[in-house]
Amino acid sequence: MVSVPSGSYSIGNRTYTGAEVGTITGTVDFASSAPYFGVGWGNATSGRLGIALDLGLVFQGTPQVSLLTTGILSSDPTFVQELNREVQELEDEIKEFKYSPVISLGLSLNLSAR
Repeated sequence: MVSVPSGSYSIGNRTYTGAEVGTITGTVDFASSAPYFGVGWGNATSGRLGIALDLGLVFQGTPQVSLLTTGILSSDPTFVQELNREVQELEDEIKEFKYSPVISLGLSLNLSAR
Protein backbone atom coordinates (compact mmCIF):
# COMPACT_ATOMS: atom_id res chain seq x y z
CA MET A 1 0.00 0.00 0.00
CA VAL A 2 1.21 3.51 -0.77
CA SER A 3 -0.71 6.53 0.46
CA VAL A 4 0.05 10.23 0.09
CA PRO A 5 -1.85 12.02 2.88
CA SER A 6 -3.22 15.49 2.19
CA GLY A 7 -5.52 16.26 5.15
CA SER A 8 -5.17 15.47 8.83
CA TYR A 9 -4.82 11.89 10.02
CA SER A 10 -5.10 10.01 13.28
CA ILE A 11 -2.09 7.80 13.89
CA GLY A 12 -2.04 6.04 17.22
CA ASN A 13 -3.61 8.47 19.70
CA ARG A 14 -2.59 11.71 17.95
CA THR A 15 -3.59 13.72 14.89
CA TYR A 16 -1.01 14.80 12.28
CA THR A 17 -1.15 16.80 9.05
CA GLY A 18 -0.36 15.25 5.68
CA ALA A 19 2.81 17.35 5.48
CA GLU A 20 4.03 15.96 8.81
CA VAL A 21 3.29 12.36 7.82
CA GLY A 22 4.35 12.45 4.16
CA THR A 23 3.96 9.31 2.07
CA ILE A 24 3.01 6.17 3.99
CA THR A 25 4.16 2.83 2.62
CA GLY A 26 2.62 -0.25 4.21
CA THR A 27 3.07 -3.97 3.75
CA VAL A 28 1.50 -7.10 5.20
CA ASP A 29 3.71 -10.18 5.09
CA PHE A 30 3.33 -13.83 6.05
CA ALA A 31 5.80 -16.65 6.66
CA SER A 32 7.79 -17.65 3.56
CA SER A 33 6.65 -21.27 3.87
CA ALA A 34 3.33 -22.57 5.14
CA PRO A 35 2.20 -26.04 6.20
CA TYR A 36 -0.92 -27.32 4.47
CA PHE A 37 -3.41 -29.97 5.55
CA GLY A 38 -5.91 -31.12 2.99
CA VAL A 39 -8.17 -33.93 1.89
CA GLY A 40 -8.72 -34.69 -1.76
CA TRP A 41 -11.14 -36.74 -3.82
CA GLY A 42 -11.04 -37.78 -7.42
CA ASN A 43 -9.21 -39.84 -9.97
CA ALA A 44 -7.54 -37.86 -12.70
CA THR A 45 -5.76 -40.86 -14.25
CA SER A 46 -8.55 -43.26 -15.19
CA GLY A 47 -10.91 -42.72 -18.06
CA ARG A 48 -11.05 -39.93 -20.57
CA LEU A 49 -12.36 -37.22 -18.24
CA GLY A 50 -11.47 -36.84 -14.58
CA ILE A 51 -12.43 -34.53 -11.76
CA ALA A 52 -10.66 -33.76 -8.49
CA LEU A 53 -11.69 -31.81 -5.40
CA ASP A 54 -9.35 -30.76 -2.62
CA LEU A 55 -10.36 -29.10 0.67
CA GLY A 56 -7.78 -27.93 3.14
CA LEU A 57 -6.29 -25.36 5.46
CA VAL A 58 -3.02 -23.43 5.21
CA PHE A 59 -1.28 -22.19 8.34
CA GLN A 60 0.58 -19.15 6.99
CA GLY A 61 1.52 -17.64 10.35
CA THR A 62 0.47 -14.39 11.98
CA PRO A 63 0.52 -11.48 9.52
CA GLN A 64 3.32 -8.95 10.08
CA VAL A 65 2.48 -5.29 9.31
CA SER A 66 5.07 -2.66 8.40
CA LEU A 67 4.38 1.08 8.02
CA LEU A 68 7.06 3.54 6.84
CA THR A 69 6.68 7.28 6.35
CA THR A 70 8.70 9.96 4.55
CA GLY A 71 7.37 13.07 6.31
CA ILE A 72 9.23 15.52 8.52
CA LEU A 73 8.24 13.53 11.62
CA SER A 74 9.40 10.14 10.31
CA SER A 75 12.30 10.05 12.81
CA ASP A 76 10.54 11.82 15.70
CA PRO A 77 10.42 9.41 18.69
CA THR A 78 6.83 10.34 19.64
CA PHE A 79 5.60 9.91 16.07
CA VAL A 80 7.46 6.60 15.71
CA GLN A 81 5.84 5.39 18.95
CA GLU A 82 2.37 6.34 17.66
CA LEU A 83 3.09 4.67 14.29
CA ASN A 84 4.16 1.49 16.11
CA ARG A 85 0.92 1.64 18.09
CA GLU A 86 -0.97 1.80 14.79
CA VAL A 87 1.00 -1.21 13.50
CA GLN A 88 0.10 -3.18 16.64
CA GLU A 89 -3.59 -2.31 16.27
CA LEU A 90 -3.56 -3.42 12.63
CA GLU A 91 -1.84 -6.70 13.53
CA ASP A 92 -4.41 -7.32 16.27
CA GLU A 93 -7.26 -6.74 13.77
CA ILE A 94 -5.91 -9.21 11.19
CA LYS A 95 -4.34 -11.88 13.42
CA GLU A 96 -7.11 -14.38 12.62
CA PHE A 97 -5.85 -14.49 9.01
CA LYS A 98 -3.03 -16.82 10.06
CA TYR A 99 -5.22 -19.67 8.76
CA SER A 100 -6.55 -19.69 5.21
CA PRO A 101 -9.06 -22.16 3.77
CA VAL A 102 -8.29 -23.79 0.43
CA ILE A 103 -10.80 -25.17 -2.05
CA SER A 104 -9.49 -26.55 -5.32
CA LEU A 105 -11.47 -28.09 -8.14
CA GLY A 106 -9.66 -29.72 -11.03
CA LEU A 107 -10.67 -31.21 -14.33
CA SER A 108 -8.46 -33.48 -16.42
CA LEU A 109 -8.66 -34.76 -19.95
CA ASN A 110 -6.65 -37.85 -20.82
CA LEU A 111 -5.82 -37.63 -24.52
CA SER A 112 -4.32 -41.13 -24.67
CA ALA A 113 -7.30 -42.99 -23.14
CA ARG A 114 -9.56 -44.97 -25.47
